[in-house]
Amino acid sequence: MKKLLILLLLSFFVFGCTQQASSGNAHYKFTGNDVLEVQFSIDAPDSTPGVYFDKDPIPVEVELVNKGYKDIKKGDVALKLRGVVADSEKFRATKSGVVNPLQDLLRITEDGSTFFGVGDMGDISYKQDLVEAEYSPLVEVDVCYKYTANVITDLFVTDNPGKMKDVKIKQGDNPPSPIQVVSLKQMPASGNKVRFDFIVKNVGVGKVVDKCFEAEEVGKRKEEWVSVDSASGVTCRYLTNEKVKLRNKEGRVSCEMSYDPNNLNYLKPVQINLGFLYEKTIAREISISKAL
Repeated sequence: MKKLLILLLLSFFVFGCTQQASSGNAHYKFTGNDVLEVQFSIDAPDSTPGVYFDKDPIPVEVELVNKGYKDIKKGDVALKLRGVVADSEKFRATKSGVVNPLQDLLRITEDGSTFFGVGDMGDISYKQDLVEAEYSPLVEVDVCYKYTANVITDLFVTDNPGKMKDVKIKQGDNPPSPIQVVSLKQMPASGNKVRFDFIVKNVGVGKVVDKCFEAEEVGKRKEEWVSVDSASGVTCRYLTNEKVKLRNKEGRVSCEMSYDPNNLNYLKPVQINLGFLYEKTIAREISISKAL
């Protein structure tokens, strides 16, 4: 009988350790406020004065680096000239429409290595006659991409409210992304359920859009909508068509998760999927000199 009791205690201890294995450590090694790093190639266009004259062709090339944990298909990224260089009365462009990267953008590796893709925007050239000795326009490119950030956080499966208070978003719960879960609070709920409320925030420099490169109406505030879904067994409220509206770049979501009342007091990782279409702008000033 004593041997049986010892075996039972050992089994309970091992099972408890297994359940506690999801200990709330960082789920992602690499983090950041953007998944897609975008910049002009070093000399396309060249910002050095005295390089371009009058109606010289000016190359525009964009480098894109995927900092995330999954590949981004080239068809999910779009680039387009904007601003003065997109004005057909002032500039001639060999590629005036939407441009996609030349290849898929590969994910970050386990050791942190990244690969860059290229968006070839073609050449632009100034059409008008220069009046001044030098003209310094701003070359701008809009970048729009589709992505889903898989946030993984830990909830405490328990019916003891006192054990829920320390549950929160940790460094490493969010993958690299401009849309993140920035705070989380867990609380009890009736019917063998755990409730958790969280705030979704746009922490990047761009904006969430419904459609790439859509002109904003004057005087109309642009709305940002982020899709939200999670694992089976989790139901969320305060959503419209499975999306949360960001007000001042933030939106609140409330969810519930059922649990087995006979299996309590352990951390459980829960995945929250945030889907969005994101747009931002890069810019570089160049100089066009009047030919002597």
